[in-house]
Amino acid sequence: MKKIAAALSLLALRAIPAFVAILAPAYAFGQGMPAPTPSSVGEKTAAQPGIEISIPLRDAKDAMVVYLPSNYTAEAKWPVIFWYHGPEGAPSTAFAKRHTGGLDFVIVGMAYAGEDNARTEGAHRAYLSRELANFHLARRWIIEHASVDQSRFFMAGVSRGGWLTSMLCDLEMRDLAGIAILLAGRLRSSTPVVGEFFKGKPVYIGVGDKDPNLLPSLQGRELYRRHGATLTYEEYAGLDHQEPAGIMPLFAAWLKEQGSYRKGIPVAERARLEEHFRTSLRSIMIMDDPLAKYERLAALCEDPGLASCAGTTAAMEIESQLSAMRTVSPMKEEWAAEQSFCKLLWQSMNVVTLAQMKQVLDSLHGLGIKSAGTRYGKLACELEKGVAKAYQKSVEATERAKHSK
Repeated sequence: MKKIAAALSLLALRAIPAFVAILAPAYAFGQGMPAPTPSSVGEKTAAQPGIEISIPLRDAKDAMVVYLPSNYTAEAKWPVIFWYHGPEGAPSTAFAKRHTGGLDFVIVGMAYAGEDNARTEGAHRAYLSRELANFHLARRWIIEHASVDQSRFFMAGVSRGGWLTSMLCDLEMRDLAGIAILLAGRLRSSTPVVGEFFKGKPVYIGVGDKDPNLLPSLQGRELYRRHGATLTYEEYAGLDHQEPAGIMPLFAAWLKEQGSYRKGIPVAERARLEEHFRTSLRSIMIMDDPLAKYERLAALCEDPGLASCAGTTAAMEIESQLSAMRTVSPMKEEWAAEQSFCKLLWQSMNVVTLAQMKQVLDSLHGLGIKSAGTRYGKLACELEKGVAKAYQKSVEATERAKHSK
């Protein structure tokens, strides 16, 4: 079999923002990179509960921002969220703080070490090394200046920050409790993820249902699930590539599970959650549109709060209703299309030869025709376009390599 000659990632999956095309080649550099040595930390600054402060790190482009939760006490050990902002933003704790209610988590608004303007593998390695060193500096500062639980460090980011999180976590996942990736995802990598570091760990992926990064987000969902992560996936209805305003319910629930619910949920709160799920289920089941009902029910099943209600009548009824809906049309066809799509999505991320890529391409084309009326049939058509471009480039690269010998 002919190996694909060029190191082509499926960047053409959809028209994603320019910085993604810059970051994506570095995605493969997840293993074998020497850990950098932190060299400089900002001056000591007293942090107070409920107050946000700026901390200059001499190796970073901007000052990082640190927030201690309003219920912070030095006697307890607190989890930490290291939050990377989007390409047009600045270090901030606002989005994460909005979803925690300002409670339970120390939040670090991360500054970037610089811009990734590299175009070669070596330059990308150097950039990631700088960002990893910068993360280590921030981590060291928070360990020295706050009472934190080092076993509960979470890395998270939106847009550019989500892409950086998806790359740095390959290097750092052994020491992370979990990750959250918003408006970003995963692209094809020539370096396998160390699955054992993700097994059982919480991963949140959130993306607008009209975001150009929807397909990479679905790739992330597929990859982390296959590596055993406890995954929560949330789509933001009607949103393109923009940081969502307000509170995203599943992200807030995900943070609650990693925070105050980690050691068990209080009886009164469990009862409140059960009632929430019962009420949600009732409102869904009276909907007239069967597909809309199915989509809402599937989204409800993604709620990490269900884990805190495991074994309750409400949780079992939600799961039972979803399973039943998947046995009748048109939900049966939608569910079958989703399963086929996810299988082909995974194969597209792992092709090695031209023959394998062609097989995936043909299968996507067939799924798009067979399941044309389903959402995942339409997504198969979108994925097919990206694979077709990658296949054509690979064929051309293989021919050039053949004639250069």
